[in-house]
Amino acid sequence: MLYLVSWTIPMENRDAAIERFLKNGALPHAAVKLLGRWHAVGHMLGFGLAEAESPIEIQRWMMQWNDLLDMQVHPALTDQDLAPLMMELMQQKQAALNR
Repeated sequence: MLYLVSWTIPMENRDAAIERFLKNGALPHAAVKLLGRWHAVGHMLGFGLAEAESPIEIQRWMMQWNDLLDMQVHPALTDQDLAPLMMELMQQKQAALNR
């Protein structure tokens, strides 16, 4: 499953977060595949896309950072995953109109 991860770094934790990042690269453990990570220019915030079989593995990774960063994690769908659901919704709406 895909997970969108976002974080902000409170200014008082900036230096500690930088030191930890430089020490270990903020890479997740083997059960989580980091697909990409982006950092906002001029701000202490960023976004990542990760893949894992279980949300427990994502939480394990987040617990390595949530003492310094304010983090949010959201399960994510691809366009290919979402399109059939949108089609189903539109078909249900059309069926309701035809009753």
